[in-house]
Amino acid sequence: MSVGVAAAIKAAILALTDESTRKKIGWVLVAILSPIIVIVALICSIFSATSQQNVSTVELCFHGGTISSEVAPEYRQYVLEMRESFSTLDSMVEEINSLLEDGESLDANRVKAIFYVLYFGAQQPDEVGLQSFVDCFVTYTEGIRTVIDTDQEGNEVEAEETYQIPHLVDDLSQIYERIGEATGVTATPSHQANADNIYNQLGDYTAQQTAANTVRDGLEKLLGRDRVVYSRGCTVRGGDRSEIAAAVSAARGTDAAVVVIGGSSARDFDTEFLQTGAAKAAHDEVRDMECGEGFDRATLALLGEQEELLRRIKATGTPLIVVCIAGRPLDLRRASEQADALLMAWYPGARGGDAVAETILGRNNPAGRLPITIPRAEGQIPVYYNKKRPANHDYTDLTAAPLYPFGYGLSYSTFEYGSLEARQSGDNVLEVSCRIRNTSDREGDEVVQLYISDMVASTVRPPRQLGGFRRIRLAPGEQRQVSFTLGDEALALIDPQGRRVVEKGDFVIAVGSSSQDIRLQTTVTLE
Repeated sequence: MSVGVAAAIKAAILALTDESTRKKIGWVLVAILSPIIVIVALICSIFSATSQQNVSTVELCFHGGTISSEVAPEYRQYVLEMRESFSTLDSMVEEINSLLEDGESLDANRVKAIFYVLYFGAQQPDEVGLQSFVDCFVTYTEGIRTVIDTDQEGNEVEAEETYQIPHLVDDLSQIYERIGEATGVTATPSHQANADNIYNQLGDYTAQQTAANTVRDGLEKLLGRDRVVYSRGCTVRGGDRSEIAAAVSAARGTDAAVVVIGGSSARDFDTEFLQTGAAKAAHDEVRDMECGEGFDRATLALLGEQEELLRRIKATGTPLIVVCIAGRPLDLRRASEQADALLMAWYPGARGGDAVAETILGRNNPAGRLPITIPRAEGQIPVYYNKKRPANHDYTDLTAAPLYPFGYGLSYSTFEYGSLEARQSGDNVLEVSCRIRNTSDREGDEVVQLYISDMVASTVRPPRQLGGFRRIRLAPGEQRQVSFTLGDEALALIDPQGRRVVEKGDFVIAVGSSSQDIRLQTTVTLE
């Protein structure tokens, strides 16, 4: 992403931090079912065998419209039954909301989404069954209130009566458990994959979590639940495109689309693993896991229909913010081209949803830097910044430059580098300093990176090697002197005899914001 794009996104994002502005805008959150985002989907699984036949089924259920003659008769009936149930559910949710206190509100879409995934294609419950289903989303406590009554003589008198006070149940696992107890319908892992699975966000070899939040959780916390619309989109693996149309429909006309892509080394604890940690189940039985012990892949491309989802969301004209959750470098060239902002979240952990949302909305000023190089294409591999000489040359069909180099990262702040000095202070010791100034109107962190080039050596050396880095925080307009001491560890090499030595001579000292974004450079002679 260019600095220009980053500045544009910054302006859009920072605007959202204003309370009055946030209340006027709408967001759509389109998730890739790793499940990277742990929340109930407006769009849930359609039976894979008929997925192509049901591209529009979800929209028909949730948004109405004319049912095409091309829709199979059994699905026409399913849609009509689902619409009828949805209408009843809406009425029941409205009734509950009329009783809720403290400004709480039960999300009808959430209720219908879970109902859809459990009952589409199955026998619909009667009205009593529907009420039991809705009641699984709330708990009731008994309250006492004063009412005006009429006594036997017709006089108005005050009296106390008990009544039921509903309270929302936010824990999805508890909701599913209550649904199973009340209706006898059990939500299987495949049902819950899009609704209640945090493990993709945690990564491999992670203990079971009792509390965690997702990207949607984080955005809803900051923006309000009513400002975030969710649609699943597609899976990490497999060719199911049945829900892309619904995701595109949800993205159209919103202020921003946050699309979470990537891979998964998720362990959902329903999968059986060997003592080595390798998945014991067949690959097609482990939901969306494409990375980790026992899982290898032949390509770095985004799997499944993720690129198709990105392409179609981009075509809506809605500003596109892409969040990549992964444990390895992926081919993000097309994602980078389509994204107005791209956030590499890796496996952000149990509280990663808050961190990602705060960064997207400008509450957190990012300063992370890539610890790896992200290639433009698989054919560039191996690609790394400190490859030994000779230098890389361009391919006939592609530049040799990576998509994102080692040390790369953007911030909502900008920084100026100056006054680079380098001198020898002792035997095999160099002292380096420079001045860093925050040139923006926002406090932020800069990661100052120092790279070394040994100009003449007895063995082949990389043209540039990281010698040290400093992360500093600066207020707007503040400047600070940053110093490095380079000794044997930074300057030494392994000579042809296998000895670790520091050879005298000229060293180029380069300081910058990444391995390719060098701001200052000087040569110092070690004597």
